[in-house]
Amino acid sequence: MSRERLQEHFSALYEGTLDAGLTQQIQRRFDSDPQLKEDYESFSLMMETLGSIGEEEIEVPSFLSSRIADRMEAAGNTKPAFSLFNWSKTLGFGAIATVAIVGSVLAIKNQNSGPVTAGVVSSSAPAQALKVLDTIEIKMVGSDAVLNYNSSGPKTLTATFYGTGQVLRKADLDGNTATYALRNTESLAAIFEVDVTGEKSDHFVVVPGSSSAFELQGEGKVSDFLKGVSAKFHKVISIQMAAAKLESTTKWDLKSDEAGAALSSVLTAKDYSISTAPDGIITVEAHN
Repeated sequence: MSRERLQEHFSALYEGTLDAGLTQQIQRRFDSDPQLKEDYESFSLMMETLGSIGEEEIEVPSFLSSRIADRMEAAGNTKPAFSLFNWSKTLGFGAIATVAIVGSVLAIKNQNSGPVTAGVVSSSAPAQALKVLDTIEIKMVGSDAVLNYNSSGPKTLTATFYGTGQVLRKADLDGNTATYALRNTESLAAIFEVDVTGEKSDHFVVVPGSSSAFELQGEGKVSDFLKGVSAKFHKVISIQMAAAKLESTTKWDLKSDEAGAALSSVLTAKDYSISTAPDGIITVEAHN
């Protein structure tokens, strides 16, 4: 069966409704066709992203009902033939209020940047304008650290294992978006290097492995320290600093039980800015 035909069954495979024979056939094909397996992983990531949207709760303002009623009454006074007010007599106020609330929810969701927006934002001009262009974004989607980049023109994005130079992803972009999950299946924390043509600063991402082992007192490279903090606190760390600074040596004696404070005790405010996003990702940016 061709790759395209197998891709048609991704939805059923993800939902667990695909028959056993086809499931086994696709699983065997994954072993011999890494590209097909990669396509399925991207599909699964997109489905997880879309699923997480439904879990968000948005509180409806207390004044919304009265404001909708006022607007409908005004519409009824000015356009009696086909006004929203007249429709409310048939549909009921609850149905119209629900439409208004859903519209508000969609408007709020379309303002989110990053991987979620890349998957669900509409093609209208206002929504497209909300994309963050030419900026490397790292966000958590489920348990994955997801790299997102919206290009404004011809760009080449490359993700490699830092230290070995092994290329994991490479994409030639021209006004479109690249979205990749940076996964680490090893026991030790790993550093990914992300490079985009035209970017002035170096960008790295530390992703923890399965082990949390780390010597609280030690000396080594800044990269070793960052990997240790990532492992101990199981945190993804987004880094913006020159590779030379990442390779410089430092000492640490950690006493804090919080990742941000542990980083700040060694990477001082004089030389670094450290912040933690709502999704838990820590950003470390060198001042020069």
